[in-house]
Amino acid sequence: MFKKITRASALGLFALASMSTSAFAQTVLVVDSQKVISESKVGKYVASQIKSIESTASTEVKGKQSSLENKAKTLGTQYDGKKQADLINDPAFKAQYTQLQKDQQAFQAEYQKINKEMQITRQKAIIPVMKKFSEIVNTVGAQRNADVVVDINSALYFSPTADITQTVLTKLDQQMTTTPVVRERLPNQPTQ
Repeated sequence: MFKKITRASALGLFALASMSTSAFAQTVLVVDSQKVISESKVGKYVASQIKSIESTASTEVKGKQSSLENKAKTLGTQYDGKKQADLINDPAFKAQYTQLQKDQQAFQAEYQKINKEMQITRQKAIIPVMKKFSEIVNTVGAQRNADVVVDINSALYFSPTADITQTVLTKLDQQMTTTPVVRERLPNQPTQ
């Protein structure tokens, strides 16, 4: 059995060695997609727009959080010094405390909703950029007769001449400098 495997392996290696090396030649190019997106004009534009939108959203959240903290502080001050047993039987305290809990739950839901809105906003803003990036990579790859274009982070080794990052970045800057960046809004969820 071992002889058969060895003989088959030797024949396979001989067949491979006798084939033309051009049959295995492939042109592989690399591109640093992260660098292209982050350093491009449109990438910087999207980042600045997202930062502005997130700043506005953060201000909204901080305002609501501050309001809740003030309500909790007021409730604590209003009933300061009373025994827990007395508070449990106080209908006014129970109503205010229950409302505070509802407000806190509503805040948490709103906070999660805003986080999701920001995530969707970032994703939607980058879609046209990635589409243009892909078009450019395909064009440059075709112009350079590439069989494959891989992200630079997937390559263990490559020749500097295989790196098309700067070419793609230049073309992206020439073809796209801005794209719409609109804050996504999700519908309010009914409170329970």
